[in-house]
Amino acid sequence: MSPTDPLHAFRQYLERSGPLPDASFTKLLTTVRIEHYAKNDYLLRHGEVSTMRYFVHTGLIVSAYLADNGKLYYKNFFTAGSPAGSIASALQGTPSRFSLLALEPSQVVAYEDAHYRALVDLDPAINRQYRHHLEHQWVIRNEQRHLAFATQTARERYRTRGWGW
Repeated sequence: MSPTDPLHAFRQYLERSGPLPDASFTKLLTTVRIEHYAKNDYLLRHGEVSTMRYFVHTGLIVSAYLADNGKLYYKNFFTAGSPAGSIASALQGTPSRFSLLALEPSQVVAYEDAHYRALVDLDPAINRQYRHHLEHQWVIRNEQRHLAFATQTARERYRTRGWGW
C-alpha cells in the first residue's frame, strides 16, 4: 500500500493507538469498501438506520441536523484522516437523527458496524484500538469540546479548534 492509498491511511489512523497486526487488519478488511461521494451526496440520510462506519480519506463530510422548524444545523465536520458516522444509530439500531453529507468531493473507507463490533469482542488488537478510540474521541475530546462550548464563542472555537469538531 502506498502512502496515498486510502487503506494505508486507514491503517495509520487505527495504529495511532498501537500496532495492529496484519492478521487483525485483514479481518477488518473483509467488509471494507472504498466509496466516492460528489459534493452534496449523502452517505446517510436523516431517518435511515446506520449500518456503516466511515474513515474520511479525502474531502469533507458534515453531520447535519434538520430541526422541526426546517432549519439546518451542522453538528460535526469530519475532515481527511478522521472517523465519521452515526454511531448512536448503529449501536441502537434506530433511525439516525442527522444526515451525513459530503460538502466537497470525498473518498471514504466504509466498513460494516456489526462486523467491526464483533471483531472488537474477538480480536485483542482491535479491542485495544476500539478502547483507545472511545477514550480519546468520546471522553477526552468531548470534555475539551464541552469546556470550549462553555467558555468560547463560536468564532473562538472555530479559530482554536478548526473544522474537525
